Amino acid sequence: MDESQALNVIEITRQLRTEYSEVLLTIFPAFKTKALASTFREIRKASRRLTGEALKTFRSKKKKIMALKIQVQHSLDEHFYTNDTKT
Repeated sequence: MDESQALNVIEITRQLRTEYSEVLLTIFPAFKTKALASTFREIRKASRRLTGEALKTFRSKKKKIMALKIQVQHSLDEHFYTNDTKT
């Protein structure tokens, strides 16, 4: 991969991460201080306590959240982690 391709991969991954974070923070503002890697596990726990508009928003965006999380993780695994650090 040349430098231009590498910069493109970085930019795409950052955009995915930003979009994932923005969607999560609209529903779970407390996640702002948490590492992205730990948030997905906590979504299940936190979603059980949601009510009203937050619950409606979560339900309407759940598929998008899951898809973005998978895309971010795939990009990180493929381009940024070595085989010995993948889990």
